[in-house]
Amino acid sequence: MVTPQFSFMDFHLGQINVQGFIYPILNVFAIGLIYAMLYKQGIADGLDKRVWSVTLFMRFLFFIIGCKLFTLSLHDFFTNQYADDALLSQRTLTGGILFGLIAFTTLFFYFRLRLKVFDYAVAPMLTALSIQKIGCFSAGCCFGSAYDGPLSVTYPSGSLAFLSHHNHNLIPLEVE
Repeated sequence: MVTPQFSFMDFHLGQINVQGFIYPILNVFAIGLIYAMLYKQGIADGLDKRVWSVTLFMRFLFFIIGCKLFTLSLHDFFTNQYADDALLSQRTLTGGILFGLIAFTTLFFYFRLRLKVFDYAVAPMLTALSIQKIGCFSAGCCFGSAYDGPLSVTYPSGSLAFLSHHNHNLIPLEVE
């Protein structure tokens, strides 16, 4: 029985393959959305614009630094499974969230912000992460186990998902 399959890896706009642009476009959109929502909520609650802008900027800066410094997933950390190839290791936002939270907490005490500001991040974070995960999935860097049933996704040979599944002996190398 042949199951319907589709590939998120082949996006075309006319003659241009836009697959490589989907991930960064959705990430930039998600980051812009989260900070716009946070800024709007802070200003609506009467926070000083300069203080709130500095707090959000520093949180963003430390988020980026944390993502670059700490790329090991919690699963890899606790199971001591480290990929030899950086492309095959699991990527994570754990470092970004941790460093961003440290910066945010430090500035919370420095600027004497209200405790309510921690609640501002709930809806924007959930919204932004869902948009960002669509970008990850479409780029092929966030994937699950091999599956050939209805609505399965086929990643092309050479993609991160294909190589990971092959390295774990889930699919043969000649399958595309």
